[in-house]
Formats: sequence, C-alpha cells, structure tokens
Amino acid sequence: MDSETSKRRTLKDFSKKDTISGKSAQARFNTLVASHRKFDRKSEGAWGIDQRYAEKRQLLDDLVSQFDEHERDEGRCIRERKDKLAAEENAGKVMRDAGLKRMKERKKKARTKLMRTKVPSVTSPASLT
Repeated sequence: MDSETSKRRTLKDFSKKDTISGKSAQARFNTLVASHRKFDRKSEGAWGIDQRYAEKRQLLDDLVSQFDEHERDEGRCIRERKDKLAAEENAGKVMRDAGLKRMKERKKKARTKLMRTKVPSVTSPASLT
C-alpha cells in the first residue's frame, strides 16, 4: 500500500467523492483555459474600460502563457524529429541509389569484357565429317 493511500485512510473526512481522476482534471483544465481565452478576447474589444485584474486572472494568464509556450516547444520538437527522420530517409535513398548505380556499372563492364573475349566458335557436327 502506498503512503498516499494510507494517509487518506487516516483522514476522517476522506471519501471517494473527494478524489479526482486525471481525465476529469484535464477536462477541467481545458474548460478553464477556454473560458479564460474567451474572456481575454472579450476584454480586448473593450478597451478604455477599467477592469479589475483579479488574482485568479493573473494566475490564469501565467498558466495559459506557459501552456502555449509548452505547445510551441512540443510542436517544434515534433517538426525537428520529422525533419531528422526525413533527412535520414533521404540519406538512405541517396546511398541506395549510389549502390545501384555502381552495381549497374559493374554489370555493364562485365558484359563488355565478356563480349571482348573471344568465344571459341562452335562448328556444326555436319561440317566435321
């Protein structure tokens, strides 16, 4: 049994209703971010009006900016990985093409060498008699 579970069992007021799953936390976070962005869009259009800047709004501003920065960084990492894979794939293709070209050249040289060597002529059995 992990320590967190044992701590919860010792609390008198603990119930399963007090727990929150990752899925519900993510849904709540997404809802908060969406409502904050909606509020920001509305407040941008209402310039000239003095609005109270509450602590919750300050925290959400910081949180949303960090969230956006994380998404940009994640997108950049994904693009870098894709570019790296594409470069590796392209390098492999270049190497394969060069190998095939060398193989074709060797085959061509072997054919021309074979054509240059004299092959003893075969005479028909009728001409031997």
